[in-house]
Order: sequence, then C-alpha cells, then structure tokens
Amino acid sequence: MNRHIQYLIEETTDAFARYDNVNADYASFACMAIADFKSALNAPHLTEMQLRRILRRGAQEHRARASSASSWSSFMARYVITNANQNTDAHTGEA
Repeated sequence: MNRHIQYLIEETTDAFARYDNVNADYASFACMAIADFKSALNAPHLTEMQLRRILRRGAQEHRARASSASSWSSFMARYVITNANQNTDAHTGEA
C-alpha cells in the first residue's frame, strides 16, 4: 500500500506543479483524486476535508523536521497511511 500511496502523491504533486495557476494549495488540488486515495487506502469513509487536513499537517510536519533523510513523497505516504487509518478507526469506532 505504501508504494501505491507514494505513487499517487508523486502523480498529484506533478500535476499540481504543471497547473500552478490553479487557485488552490496542494492539499485542495490532491483532493480531486479523493476516489483514488480512498481506494488506495481502503478507506471508503475518508472525506475530502479529512484528506486535506492530513495532507496539510503532513506537509507542515515534513517542513518542521526539515528531513533530508526521506523524500517528500515517501514521508507523505507514511504520514497519510498512518493518519488515514486513524481517521477510519475513529469513524468506525474501532481501535
């Protein structure tokens, strides 16, 4: 799953870079692929608002760590997987 999410993040990042004139940040832009994220994460209840929040917080954390040890896309893939699973567990009431 990690590699699939990383690929999805790379694809949406590349598309965002090409369409730099859109009036949105990366998180909002990436939400156009919400169906792909839901499928890749096996999280059918994931909302656009949750995904935007996860992506924005992940980007902030990556900047705060100034981590050159991991690429942005691999860091974000791990962050999205971890946090999307927490959101899914909260939605279903599972621990």
